[in-house]
Amino acid sequence: MLSILVRFGKRVRSLRRAQNLTQDQLARAADLSTRTIQKIEAGQMNILLTTVDRIQTALGCKGGDLFDDSPIMVMEDSPHRPKGK
Repeated sequence: MLSILVRFGKRVRSLRRAQNLTQDQLARAADLSTRTIQKIEAGQMNILLTTVDRIQTALGCKGGDLFDDSPIMVMEDSPHRPKGK
């Protein structure tokens, strides 16, 4: 059984990739460092609920979506992607 940190990190990575965002783009949109996003996706960082809120806002999803294991639909063009990227 994977730890909650690893499962959460995998879900963030999947949602980010479904929107064709880089770790750097997500980090900027969530006002976090790229290194923080890297650690979260690797399951190496226990984060605050405020950080969960920043990530879910940047990804345009509900907080619960970050803990859901259901398949993710890939979006052709994300409205949350920073302009010009």
